[in-house]
Order: sequence, then structure tokens, then C-alpha cells
Amino acid sequence: MRKGQILLVLAAAVSVQFVAAAAMAGTHAHSRTGFYIGLGAGMASADTEPGSATSLVVADLSREGGAAGNFRLGWALTENLTLGLENSTWFRSYAISGTNVDANLKLNVTALAMTFFPSNMGLYLRGGIGVGATGIELTQGTTSVSGSEVGVGLVGAIGYEWRLTTRFAFGPQVEWAFMGTDGEDTGSANFTSLTAQGTWYW
Repeated sequence: MRKGQILLVLAAAVSVQFVAAAAMAGTHAHSRTGFYIGLGAGMASADTEPGSATSLVVADLSREGGAAGNFRLGWALTENLTLGLENSTWFRSYAISGTNVDANLKLNVTALAMTFFPSNMGLYLRGGIGVGATGIELTQGTTSVSGSEVGVGLVGAIGYEWRLTTRFAFGPQVEWAFMGTDGEDTGSANFTSLTAQGTWYW
């Protein structure tokens, strides 16, 4: 089992523990009538391609693990439909095999997204479109070069939240993000994340 797969398994185990605790405590009614803000953190598996100018030093990363996080804020249009701005990020640092060059990769999507709660309870589906960005920094000793590309960004997620208080909800989320950023510095990329989400409703 590769390192990325091990990290995802560990993240899943931690999320299950959080979910079990939340399930016992989540007895408050789900109410969405105004502003909300949310944060998430966990692990992700990414698939990235090198850009045309970096293909000689940066190999394809196929399903490699890294850290993931997201931030969102928005407004409840109805009790079971919200509209907001979401930012999702994946990050990984690694040493390029056979060289003394270190690489830092960052994948990011900022999107306008809608979240739908089908039963007006805790289960939700989210989809959005916006701007995707990929960035790379190569470092050798004290010298570093960096580049980035921008293109279309897409996000889709499924999750469940338990209302632990009248204002705060917590639960797991699986999200897929795509960045259409083919260019000289980085190619197109996508990542799938498993995160623990906390959301405050007003």
C-alpha cells in the first residue's frame, strides 16, 4: 500500500470516530435561514500532470496523498438549498527522484457552489463552478523557481452533518475537485478529498 493510500485510510478512520461522536450528540433540529460559514480539513489523493516546460523534471503524480482543506461562506436560499463561495485546496511537498530538487505542488479551486439537502436533514450534495489554479515551486539549495496556471475549476461533494448545537453542525465530506489548467508550468489536475467539516449557521 502506497503512502498516499495509507494516509487516506488513516483519515477515514479518524473521520469515522468523529462521526460516531457526532451521531450521539446530534439531536438538534436542522435550520438554515441565513448566513453560514464553514471550515474543513483532512487528506486528499491527487492526480496531476506536468506542464510542457516542466515535464523533464516533474513526473506525473498519479493518486498521490497530500493535505486538504477548504473554506466556504454563503447564504441559505431556503431550508434545504444554500448558495456560497467555496475554496478547496490540496498541497504536497516531495523530493524529485534522482535529483537534489524539492518540489511543492498546490492545487486550488475557488467556486460558486450550491448545496442541496434532499431530505432537509443532514445529507447534502454540493456542486460548483469557478476558477481552478495549479502551482509548482522547485527548490535547489538556495535557488527556487515557481510557476502557476489558471483555468476552469469544478467541485462536487457529498457529505453528512449532525447538528451538535442550534448553530453548529459537524460531519464528514467527500469532495472531488478539477482544475483545467494545461500550460507550461503545470498541467490539468484533480483531487478527491476526505475531510471533517464544521459549519456555523445564523
